[in-house]
Amino acid sequence: MSFDEGLEFVGYKNSGLFSMLNIYKVDNKIAVSGGSVLGSTEDGAIINLRLKIPEGAEAGKVYELNWDRINLLSSMNGSVEAAIICGEVTIIEKDKMLMGDLNYDEIIDSDDAIIVLKIFNDLMLGKNHLAEVELKVADIDGDGEVTSSDAVLILKYNNLCMLY
Repeated sequence: MSFDEGLEFVGYKNSGLFSMLNIYKVDNKIAVSGGSVLGSTEDGAIINLRLKIPEGAEAGKVYELNWDRINLLSSMNGSVEAAIICGEVTIIEKDKMLMGDLNYDEIIDSDDAIIVLKIFNDLMLGKNHLAEVELKVADIDGDGEVTSSDAVLILKYNNLCMLY
């Protein structure tokens, strides 16, 4: 995987599928190799890589992430197809984050409620892939937890907006 030079590789989490896992970092590239993938995960993730955004990153700055090559081999079937997902990270100004707008489209609607429910589900399963600021945006009632009640509040807000 290659990533913009402004980002810093800070670690990884083995999803538990690899009995052997090696990570090599050279400049702004990361090579991942491993063996003995055991089973599968709900989201299909084999490994989670963590990258740090630089302090003072400007709002609107975009950092690119690209998988250059993925080769998966199976002892039973030879080569295995893999989805190559490339992406980007866009810096959003903290002052412009709208409570309840979890997809950052500046509209609070049922799409955001669905995201809150997914976050709640992940948290119930012990998975937390979100930054603290994202959890605050999802915690609509301000009780310090993201729950289904937060999704209900988003839907109520959305229904009120549709009436006027």
